[in-house]
Amino acid sequence: MTTANLSVTDNGTVVQYVSAGENEITLPWLIRAVTEINVTVDAAVQYQGTDYTVDPAAVDSESGGKITFSSATTAGEIITIWLSTSKARTTGFATG
Repeated sequence: MTTANLSVTDNGTVVQYVSAGENEITLPWLIRAVTEINVTVDAAVQYQGTDYTVDPAAVDSESGGKITFSSATTAGEIITIWLSTSKARTTGFATG
């Protein structure tokens, strides 16, 4: 019996909003760790713990949870949020 090697690439999920001046945004996906969340505002990288926080209840929550900016965004700014997860295959599959 031989095993097949499958190539699995890293995938990310991205959402983009035009700000209405809010400081909270609901995350649309399940996350496994707060470190999976990445944020930019008008292409400027935002730093977790400094520029925004992720609601700890968001981890493993089907409803997604929320992020809160330390200060409200300005109406018209483009907020981009993406989920970076590393995909790893831990199982070999038999061929045949």
